[in-house]
Amino acid sequence: MVHPAHSESGFYSRYFLVPKRDGGLRPILDLRLLNRALMRRPFKMLNLKQILSHIRPGDWFISLDLKDAYFHIQIAAHHRRFLRFAFEGVAYQYTVLPFSLSLAPRTFTKCMDAALVPLRQKGIRILNYLDDWLILAQSETELLSHKALLLSHLECLGLRVNLTKSALRPSRQISFLGAIFDSTRSRAMVVPERALAIRQLASSFQIGARHPLKKFQRMLGLMASASPVLELGLLHMRPLQRWLKPRVPPHAWRHGRCRVKVDQACVRALVPWKDPRWMERGVPLGSVCRRKVVTTDASNKGWGALCDGSPAYGLWSEAEEGFHINCLEMLAVCHALHSFLPNLKGHHVLVRSDNMTVVSYINRQGGLSSRHLQMAD
Repeated sequence: MVHPAHSESGFYSRYFLVPKRDGGLRPILDLRLLNRALMRRPFKMLNLKQILSHIRPGDWFISLDLKDAYFHIQIAAHHRRFLRFAFEGVAYQYTVLPFSLSLAPRTFTKCMDAALVPLRQKGIRILNYLDDWLILAQSETELLSHKALLLSHLECLGLRVNLTKSALRPSRQISFLGAIFDSTRSRAMVVPERALAIRQLASSFQIGARHPLKKFQRMLGLMASASPVLELGLLHMRPLQRWLKPRVPPHAWRHGRCRVKVDQACVRALVPWKDPRWMERGVPLGSVCRRKVVTTDASNKGWGALCDGSPAYGLWSEAEEGFHINCLEMLAVCHALHSFLPNLKGHHVLVRSDNMTVVSYINRQGGLSSRHLQMAD
């Protein structure tokens, strides 16, 4: 509560309640106006791709969920005046980190990373995504020992664990961040509930129907969240993105209010996302152990490549000579992979190119800036 003598100053925001899935109510402090005035600071959170590389064959898992996670972080006294709201004529202010503050994820993650340093120095493997943590170990006994150390450490820090949302019994298969990790099969898959939601949503787009842009945005969001544990997931997402780009004005993406008519090309772009076999196949776990390196280069006259000391090269056709150099560099990669295909089967392939655009398109499984470059890869 703010003292009446100081209630006229400070920054006030709307405060309201929204229903939760469990039937309770979640308080929301609307900080959209305040967030516009805050400096945006670069920050990368843990993602599924990073988790895949950290898991080892035969790993055991537990997961842990922190209760009221952000509320463990205190706000400096001289900054609390920016987090005020009023109810029935009485002024209040947040003394802990609110969920709606744009800097909250970065601040919380930085604090938790610092808190976990002593445990990581002891060899405990912890992957923390905000208040969801995954703990890994090579044996069940080791994992139980690490769990005891972790819970004791959290208690000393005053952090509370949400036991109902945590999975504290060691297992070699666990659901975490919308994916299932199975160390016995060395595979990661989309959780069945999310896979079903994606297939049902993809099937709801029928030729001739007009749907709000928000529905397409939801489809893209589900695709993006599942793509790390789907074989070439981002590549299969690109057709819908390219289909939408000329049909939606740039200003409409923010509010998602316009309606878009579905045609045959849209339905065709969604075909892979209706396939349950592709969804269930998943991707391999762990770091790459069998890798081949292919180095490529291109000029306006021809291309060349090298793999395991063996060369491959060729000249462009008259039509190809007129292509942009980015497209030629991408074609060089394609020709090189075809040339070395018998030697590359069963291996991960690292392509080395001096063209940054080609590197970006390969690493991101395509893009939207150049249709010709997308078709070339």
